[in-house]
Amino acid sequence: MRTFMSLIQGWQIAVCTPNAEAAVPPQPENWKEIVIPHVANFENPTEEKPWLYRCRVTLDNPEGPMFLEFGAVGGLCRVWMNGNYLGEHLGGYSRFRLSVGDAARCGENEILVLADNTRTGDWIPIGGDFNNYSGIYRPVFLITTQETHFDLLYYGTTGLTVGTRPDGTVELDARIVGPQEGVQIEYTLYDGE
Repeated sequence: MRTFMSLIQGWQIAVCTPNAEAAVPPQPENWKEIVIPHVANFENPTEEKPWLYRCRVTLDNPEGPMFLEFGAVGGLCRVWMNGNYLGEHLGGYSRFRLSVGDAARCGENEILVLADNTRTGDWIPIGGDFNNYSGIYRPVFLITTQETHFDLLYYGTTGLTVGTRPDGTVELDARIVGPQEGVQIEYTLYDGE
C-alpha cells in the first residue's frame, strides 16, 4: 500500500546565493510565501539564477520507505531534508523521485529545494522557441510505501512497464524492490468495454 501526501501548500521561496563549500545552501532572510506549482522567474522569463524553496512538513510516525516526488523542477534541482542531501535531477520536464532514506523524523521536517535555471550548455538546450523557466512548476508529493514495492526510483515511473505485441500478447515487467519471498503479483486485463 502507498500513501501520498500532497505538498503544494506551505512553501516559501527566496533568491539563493549558493556556497560551493557548504553542505546545505545558506538560507536567506527574505522568504516569500508561495503555493506549488510555482514558476520562479514568471515575471521575467529570461532571468537565470538559483532559487531556494523551503517547506516544513509535520510527520506523526514516519515508517517504511519514503520518497519525494516532483512532477517537474526547472533546471538543475538539488534536494535536502533536515540537512541531509537526498540527490539531484537535471532537466525541467520530467517527473522524478528521490529516496528520503533516514532523513525523515517524527515532528517537523524541513525540505529545501534548489532550482537553478542557469544555462550551462550541457543540459539545458541553448536554442529553441521556449522559455527557460525555473521553479517547482508541477505538484510535489511525499510517498510512503511498504518494504516490498514497485521501484519508485525507476525513471520516475510506477515501476511497471506494460507492452503489447501485434498478436495481442501483453508483456508486464514489474521492477520489485525489497524482500520478494512469498510475494505474488495479481493483475487483471480488461477488454475496454
